Amino acid sequence: MTLVTIYYDTAFRFECELNIDYLKLGDAIYVNENTKEVALHPKKKFEKYYIGHIAKKSCVIQVHDGSLNIEGEVDYIFGELNGHFVENKVSKNVVQKSVMYSANKIRSKQLHKTRELECQQFRKWVRVLNRMDLCRILMNPDVGRGLSSHWSPLIEYHCLTCFDLLGQKERYTDFGGWIKGSKYKSERDNVLIPTNTAQDKIAELYHSEYQRLYGVKNSFFNFIDNILDKNHLNELLNSIRIYQNGINDDTSEFGNEADKKKYLYEVRNLYTHNLEAQFGVHPDSFPSGIPNAWNCRKQIINQGSFNTYAVYGWPNTLINTVMNGLKRQIEQYSEYN
Repeated sequence: MTLVTIYYDTAFRFECELNIDYLKLGDAIYVNENTKEVALHPKKKFEKYYIGHIAKKSCVIQVHDGSLNIEGEVDYIFGELNGHFVENKVSKNVVQKSVMYSANKIRSKQLHKTRELECQQFRKWVRVLNRMDLCRILMNPDVGRGLSSHWSPLIEYHCLTCFDLLGQKERYTDFGGWIKGSKYKSERDNVLIPTNTAQDKIAELYHSEYQRLYGVKNSFFNFIDNILDKNHLNELLNSIRIYQNGINDDTSEFGNEADKKKYLYEVRNLYTHNLEAQFGVHPDSFPSGIPNAWNCRKQIINQGSFNTYAVYGWPNTLINTVMNGLKRQIEQYSEYN
């Protein structure tokens, strides 16, 4: 037995005899605050706490009761959402119910030894709103002019990566966690592996299943296809045009919905992985400003024709898309509670 200091806050701190050799982060301990006794198993009149920090050399244990103060997140999400939308604002009750539904999924035992908190959906909403706050700063003419041609691709990148986050599975994991974690065994068991399959092919099959469930591309298109409502999806797709220009100067619009979605993902990936940007300056970079017009982004030369990609209203359209998708997801979560 060792003399250990246990504390919850400045008002709850005491010393007791305890065997700490086998204690670890997330373990439950039971405390009688009146008698200053500690037990490792449930006892009458003992309150349950979880170990959030343990320093075995200095014999100090910090505990928490598993509760979480979410009012700060509720206020922030509510304020940021309603600062963006002029009409159809979200009530604070809706935000509170949504955040509570998400927060109730937190596993107290895991709170201080994994990214348990940051994996919750309401924390993703906070990060998306932080990103949108950055985009608003970048939209400021004094800031935007200084960024020159980097202005538009920088905002587009920040918006399009929010598609990933909002479309991500609620409890995301990386491939290493998925391939080793016991809680993902049922998902791994769905992988059909024929007899005598080579080892490298087995690895490929598992990785393909992981990508199907958790991959960035899947998350990106999940946001577009399942989180955006029809009106805002149309608004996004209508901001993109793909033309085919023939050798006789004949022009026809041929890009379908799938082509436009593919283009959105391409813009995101080229900037993220290849450092390729389709440059655009802030409208106030010129004395007379830049009128609203279709902006040619790229051309692909084919045999006998070339394809032209143009966008309209970017990056504002992308900012509105993220905010509308976020708003809809929060409203959906409030209905689950």
